[in-house]
Amino acid sequence: MLQRRMRNILLFSIVVIFAASCQQYEYSADEPLEPTKKSGVYISGNNNFLYGLDPETGIKMWEQYLGFDIKHEPLVLDGLLFLSSPAGVLKIDGSSGKIIDTTFDLDFSIDTFKHYVTGPLSGSGENIYAATADGYFTSFNYKTRAVAWQTQLAGPSTSASFFGNLVIYGANSTVYAINAEDGNQVAWTYTASTDITNPVIAPPYVYVTDIAGELTALEIETGQVVWKHSTNTTLSTSPISFGKFIIYGADDNKLHCVDPDLIPTPPNVSRQAWTFMTNERVKGSAYGYDNTVYFGGVDHYFYAINTLTGSGGSLKWRYRTGGLIKSSPVAHNGMIYVASYDKHIYAFDTTGAMKWKFNVNGLIDRSPVVYDVNTNRAYYPAISGMSTPQ
Repeated sequence: MLQRRMRNILLFSIVVIFAASCQQYEYSADEPLEPTKKSGVYISGNNNFLYGLDPETGIKMWEQYLGFDIKHEPLVLDGLLFLSSPAGVLKIDGSSGKIIDTTFDLDFSIDTFKHYVTGPLSGSGENIYAATADGYFTSFNYKTRAVAWQTQLAGPSTSASFFGNLVIYGANSTVYAINAEDGNQVAWTYTASTDITNPVIAPPYVYVTDIAGELTALEIETGQVVWKHSTNTTLSTSPISFGKFIIYGADDNKLHCVDPDLIPTPPNVSRQAWTFMTNERVKGSAYGYDNTVYFGGVDHYFYAINTLTGSGGSLKWRYRTGGLIKSSPVAHNGMIYVASYDKHIYAFDTTGAMKWKFNVNGLIDRSPVVYDVNTNRAYYPAISGMSTPQ
């Protein structure tokens, strides 16, 4: 009863915000009725606000108070932001920050109940993939709200990645590869000994790390284990595929780089190419861009590490922020964006020069997402299955 009352309160709050953002205005005949799309960097703090910033200058384009703890990065499709909330999926104009629609519930063909979307969102074309609060995994069209399929396979605890006709995602300790067209045909599953991070696709393999510190390479078509690599420490970061390397941070204060081409002796012991030692744990995932790996640490530093053969694992530059970094960076168009617990999101160029920073007035656990209007493409951090190497 309490949960239903809280959901109703949140639903009412979102309706009020939505109604306020949809006031009727009079336009002259030569004024555009629809806002021009803009590039943006989107970030949220632990203060229930979502921000849209200019990627080049850091100037605030808009802020939107949502009234709930934002637990996931937004999904961006065609300049629109989609965000799961306690009352449904919010559709937000990426240029103005206005809430323009809310999918409060979904209608399934199998029953007459209302099904509420929750957790991380993934998308392809006009389709959004997400879990529901009552235990379904579903795909629906964000324009029509028509449900393409629903299945009672475990819903994602990570966002999903796409390969051919497969949707690949993690649910607690299991990786699922299912048919993207109907959601019911399971190509394969793999279950780790502990909870996993976001699976990363780098054909012909899918790579996954678990919190016990093990990296596993799975054959992408069959899910068969090809090899394992143990870090012998706890980790909570998703791996990235960059060049020929698989790179991830861990609680042993190191950034680890594994070379899949190395053949260890004895087998299945180590494929370590190099490590880079920091002063504290590494809780955020890395990002690969322009022969460099960028990541932040609990030691407050933001690092740029060389990955070129012969100098792999060497420091290019670092910058000390005013707080620990759990956020995962993202890079695009010569700029690298990362957020810190000092309540700021930072933008650097590839030389390490800080171009701008913006105070969101709240601690930041989430990671930035970048949208480029010229390519109509979004760039995600490695903690998202939507992330792709540049």
